[in-house]
Amino acid sequence: MTPRERVLAAINHQKVDRLPADIKCVSSIHTRLMERTGAVDAEELFQYFGIDMRRIGANYQISGFIQRQGRLHSHHRPSPNGRYPVGQHPVHV
Repeated sequence: MTPRERVLAAINHQKVDRLPADIKCVSSIHTRLMERTGAVDAEELFQYFGIDMRRIGANYQISGFIQRQGRLHSHHRPSPNGRYPVGQHPVHV
């Protein structure tokens, strides 16, 4: 099975040839693994270890609030540059 087939089959509760492999580590460990294996990028490192999962994400900035019901949690305040700390997005109550 290809990594994609393996992951999709596992998500759909179907038989797989082996469990899909995943890795998550801090950047310093990631860098050391790349140095030790000679990998030139994350994809090459994942292939070296047989990692099936890939993460996708988006970088975004919240420039203002859309207030519903007129209130916002007080601990969700942007920094002076208008950005929110990681993991702190406006929560409406």
